[in-house]
Amino acid sequence: FTKAEIIFVEDQEFIEKRLLAEDSIIDSIKHVIVMNGNSTHHLAMTWDEFISKGKDCEEEQIEKRLASIKGSDLCSVVFTGGTEGSSKGVKLSYNNVAAATRSAHFLLELPEYGKRFKVF
Repeated sequence: FTKAEIIFVEDQEFIEKRLLAEDSIIDSIKHVIVMNGNSTHHLAMTWDEFISKGKDCEEEQIEKRLASIKGSDLCSVVFTGGTEGSSKGVKLSYNNVAAATRSAHFLLELPEYGKRFKVF
């Protein structure tokens, strides 16, 4: 599986059906972010709770973290649903995510926006 420390899940049902069934992943997880609804799992927090944790972060700390990222670094692992066997992960680099973001921005004809849009 993966040694992820933070995972994002759709809802409590996912935690019950998938996460708790995968004993091999539980050991490395420190936080479970629940996108829809709440959870009683001891590692879980809602999306709003997760976002609020970054409110006190200093601008200098954000800039330092952004500067340390390389385009080839691993950004995310997206897992399939495992409907035809066990789940499989797809590794996405920051370059992958940036390309998808640029394409969506162009195709949706979005206006220019803030300085946080880092392109690798």
